[in-house]
Amino acid sequence: MVNYIKKSSYLKYIVNIVFAAIIAVAFIGLPFDFGISDQAKEYIGILIAMVFMLITGVYDEHIVILLTLSTCVVLNIAPFATVFSAFSGTTMWMVMAILPITVVIKKSGLMNRIALYLLKLFPGSYKWQLLAMSLSSMLLNPLIPSTTAKSGLLASLTASVAEKMSLEKKGKPLTGLFLAVFINGPSLGHIFLSGSVQALLVVGMMPETMAEKFSWTGWFTASLVWAIAAFVLVYIVLLILYSPKESIGLTKNDINSMIKELGPMSQTEKITGILMVFTLIGWITKNYTGIPECVFAILVYAFLHTIGAISNQEFRSDIPWDIWIYVGGIVCIASLFTVLEIDVWLAAAMEPIVRLITHNEIIYLAGLVIIVYLFRIFIVSSIATVTIFYVVFASTAYNLLGISPFITGFLIIAASKSWPTEYTNTNFVTAQAIMGKDAVDFKDAQRMSHVYIAITILAAIISIPYWKIIGLM
Repeated sequence: MVNYIKKSSYLKYIVNIVFAAIIAVAFIGLPFDFGISDQAKEYIGILIAMVFMLITGVYDEHIVILLTLSTCVVLNIAPFATVFSAFSGTTMWMVMAILPITVVIKKSGLMNRIALYLLKLFPGSYKWQLLAMSLSSMLLNPLIPSTTAKSGLLASLTASVAEKMSLEKKGKPLTGLFLAVFINGPSLGHIFLSGSVQALLVVGMMPETMAEKFSWTGWFTASLVWAIAAFVLVYIVLLILYSPKESIGLTKNDINSMIKELGPMSQTEKITGILMVFTLIGWITKNYTGIPECVFAILVYAFLHTIGAISNQEFRSDIPWDIWIYVGGIVCIASLFTVLEIDVWLAAAMEPIVRLITHNEIIYLAGLVIIVYLFRIFIVSSIATVTIFYVVFASTAYNLLGISPFITGFLIIAASKSWPTEYTNTNFVTAQAIMGKDAVDFKDAQRMSHVYIAITILAAIISIPYWKIIGLM
């Protein structure tokens, strides 16, 4: 039986890669002059095969990327140093350093403690605790890029608070509390450059001259108005849709007992807190010091490792290195578009199609979000969604409407964080599982996904004057 299962798995992998190869060869063999070099044509064929493999999900994403890049080297699309060049860039070192820091933050319990003290500052009624939980979730964003880690931390905290408030399982108040932390944490994390792997990915795919403008401070400044509008709108909608009819809430004694359960603040928590403040100051002042953000993250990781906050074993086993490979690989793939001048060709080729939603800025912003949302039903990977649609829309929208690739990438990320189906958003599934499968009804939470997309569009429209003022439109 074991051998049979293994053979079935092997067959699945072989069939998938054979189909991918057939697709690539079929495209490369087309007897048409596309107005690009032979190498560029071969590269596009490889990318079409890559997209097929990402959508089918037979291979893990990072394996697909490694196969793609290796194929480029084998076929002499570009030299090895060029193909894998992004792995030496600041984006990759930023991701590499932040991932182990995330492990320490999660393990230390510091964010739970901060969240509970924040809850204590607000009145105990549901509407105030909903606001406090939303703010607590937002606090996690600049420090933790992993949406999976945030989903786990926030769901665990929500479960504890819901228990103290005696919220009924699958009831609207519990669903509202769950959605407040899920949306303001994993879904809105990309308002900070360090709060989302996808945000780092978008910066990595930008032309170098544009990417330089989006330091940690530059990215946050560009997203500020959208972030405020989205936060306020989400809070208002959650109050309208999920507030309890009766008066419920937390007492100060409830919160104090939860804080007491955490025990006294450990030395690791204190050191982690100090280092996080140091890191944020370093990121914010990058434009003045000239020191790349990744250097501060590397120094903090090195110190945490030295004091034993993260061990060698944890560094090897607890960090999702597949994400690091995937992000680096996608940045490499994007850079080859420029090397082979495919970006110029693609912009010209896609212009008639993209023009359908580029009659004006509002139609483009709304159309982009809706298109990504519809495709999100079929594409399970959020990172794959961002990759595919950024490549298709970013440069063309910039050439036709003067809309910065930041705006295109930012809104694609926002739309990719939706949860239109139960299987599409793995972070939602993770958070729901930690809360308890019987705690939150997906159908009740699903309608908020549709509302979230409407909020994404409305916040973008509200941001248009601001984006014009700062030169992004």
